[in-house]
Amino acid sequence: ANAMEKAAKLMADMRENAPKSIGGVDVCQVLDYQQRVQTDLITGEKLPIPLPRSNVMEFRLGLKGSVIVRPSGTEPKVKFYYTAVGNNENEAKLLLEAMKKQKPVMAKLGQIQAELFVPKDQRNDEIKAPCVDAFQIACHSDFTS
Repeated sequence: ANAMEKAAKLMADMRENAPKSIGGVDVCQVLDYQQRVQTDLITGEKLPIPLPRSNVMEFRLGLKGSVIVRPSGTEPKVKFYYTAVGNNENEAKLLLEAMKKQKPVMAKLGQIQAELFVPKDQRNDEIKAPCVDAFQIACHSDFTS
């Protein structure tokens, strides 16, 4: 299978086998923008998403952050957008690192080799400003082949 087919399989597998936790934090909600459904994993409630269909999955970790996953529309890669929230910068960075370490586990859902991920020194990591009384840190990295 070529890289675009692998990316499509990864997205399909994530829809079928959504992670229950990311970085040691329980996933509370799964938003599937292609199916236009938001599922609360605590109550089981399903709500419609009133937006156009898009091949995007979002995994919300309550007040601790989220992971958004989508395939690139122009390149053979899957993009992961991470947001981690902590009481301070160090706590947020530790959670972010734990979340990113789980990415190869997510990739195995699509039977894709972990070594295809972009090496850490080639990622775009960015620290955002503190929000309210928590510290938010976000980064984006690509899955390529």
